[in-house]
Amino acid sequence: MVEKEYDKFYVFKKEDLDAVLDKNPLLAEHFAVIQSLVTLHRISRNKKPKNRYVVCNQDEPYAEQVWQLILDGEKKKETR
Repeated sequence: MVEKEYDKFYVFKKEDLDAVLDKNPLLAEHFAVIQSLVTLHRISRNKKPKNRYVVCNQDEPYAEQVWQLILDGEKKKETR
């Protein structure tokens, strides 16, 4: 069975990240470089340059239902 993976991704709310990066242009430049390096890394491994994710905050009342849908989907992938 697929277990919950809480530490598989880093997720930042765009509003929070923009607030921090807007105050420090050097950090913004470093972040842009990191984004570019990750994109190049993915391309070198024949993956899509960027992934798109659906994010659900664990504090939401429906979070467990969302997680169960994800687990069910992962189980179906394993049985193919």
